[in-house]
Amino acid sequence: MINYKQEIEDLYFHDSSIESIQFEEGDLFDRKLTVLIDYYNWEGNSEDAENWTAKTLKLVICHCVHLQINAPNLMEDTFEIMSEEYDLEYDAFIKKALDEQSKSYFNYLRSKPLENFLSLKFTTRNFANSLFNEPAGFIWIAGFNVSHEWIDEKTTGKKHITAG
Repeated sequence: MINYKQEIEDLYFHDSSIESIQFEEGDLFDRKLTVLIDYYNWEGNSEDAENWTAKTLKLVICHCVHLQINAPNLMEDTFEIMSEEYDLEYDAFIKKALDEQSKSYFNYLRSKPLENFLSLKFTTRNFANSLFNEPAGFIWIAGFNVSHEWIDEKTTGKKHITAG
């Protein structure tokens, strides 16, 4: 089994935005998670270009075992990505999968090909709401049999302005 981060770790998600999160319960224990990301195409643009292109990344986890979302302030940019972290609790997830093979979900997964695994946490620009004393926003996903594809590309009508 490979760590799927190898397939997407060269992407720079900063300034991208999570457009949708769809969770589907399928046959028996199939828990499929699809995340659409409006990807700010850093690799495909140049600083002096008049127009920038953005792409839509479709990230699919066929067997989702972890989904955690914190959006403490829905009035702000709830799903704009600031940074990403890979492999959070990676060893613990793999160990738990092996330790709990006899339990329902992991026993069911044993009959499925487990080709790859991903644990990925996006920190969002959704800053903590002091009223509720919560940490900054994030979306943390983990699971098996991950894939991704580019499903759309669009051109923005304005030049990118660099920070600093």
